[in-house]
Amino acid sequence: MLGEANKTIPKIKETFDMIIIDPPRSGLDRSSCKFMLESSAKKIIYISCNPLTLARDLKELTRKYEIKKFAIMDMFSYTHHVESFVVLEKE
Repeated sequence: MLGEANKTIPKIKETFDMIIIDPPRSGLDRSSCKFMLESSAKKIIYISCNPLTLARDLKELTRKYEIKKFAIMDMFSYTHHVESFVVLEKE
């Protein structure tokens, strides 16, 4: 399913093995984090453009998922903005 994370996640009724998410700078809302924690997904790939909201969301998600890989890419040269990529797997 494709769409804005905080608007699309509540509509999902299927089960799945993996979630790939790239939320807005504000990060995930509470209901989206809850949905992901209660999902059957074994893996989450989280792409973030805001290290502060990423850290906040990872604090929640690492209650049931373990961080396996983390990378930062400077995709916006000469600015302070970076993209972060995190792979989480269910413990």
